[in-house]
Amino acid sequence: MHDQNSLVSQLYSLYMVELFRYAVKQFRLGHEEAEDIVQLTFLTFSQQVDIRKIGNHRAYLYRMIHNKIVDHIRKTKSDRGIEDQISAHQSEEASTVNNPERSTCALQRLEIVQNTMASMPERRRVIINMSRHEHLSNVEIARRLGISEKAVRKHKIRALLDMKLAVNTASGSGSQ
Repeated sequence: MHDQNSLVSQLYSLYMVELFRYAVKQFRLGHEEAEDIVQLTFLTFSQQVDIRKIGNHRAYLYRMIHNKIVDHIRKTKSDRGIEDQISAHQSEEASTVNNPERSTCALQRLEIVQNTMASMPERRRVIINMSRHEHLSNVEIARRLGISEKAVRKHKIRALLDMKLAVNTASGSGSQ
């Protein structure tokens, strides 16, 4: 095991900067995001059964980081899809300003969303506020709260779905 840890340390020294640049340039990730993914890649790599049996460590690391970035992008797109639906809904509400009937509906929906937020568990409410009002990324929220990025995503998705369900139920559509 000591040999494996030593090998991982050597490979980290050799390829960390190269993999970081790859993540930033090829996938246009932010520096913190890229750094997190590089570290996660090496952590996963270090937990492989026996990395000494891998023929080309550099190629293996590139494939691993590529896969981790693709997974990260997929998860981010999923989060954004739900957020885009809420934003589109909010844009539609903004266009109702000159229509009293639509303005009343928009105010009712706003009240429903506020009531839904008030009834959420505190952590979920804090996470959605950090995301929406402080414009923090999932990584930044996770660091501030000392939880995993996956937990942040789950809380955000649950909060957005709760708000959407409450609005749909109140408006009589009941569908998601």
